[in-house]
Amino acid sequence: MPEEKQRKKRIRVEKLDEWIEILKSIERVNRESEYFKQNAIPYLEQYVDSLKEAGRKTVALEDKQ
Repeated sequence: MPEEKQRKKRIRVEKLDEWIEILKSIERVNRESEYFKQNAIPYLEQYVDSLKEAGRKTVALEDKQ
């Protein structure tokens, strides 16, 4: 039987922007988690900016099997 080629799931770059805003609005849990949150936000913002500069509106999600 030939394997059926499945379409990869995709996510809009705009959705990543929404997630960043949600992350920014999450209340502080403790010192350590706040540290990681504050360091993650700029990396995620740079990632989204680089996708936008490359003209990407969506990105494919990897299959986790």
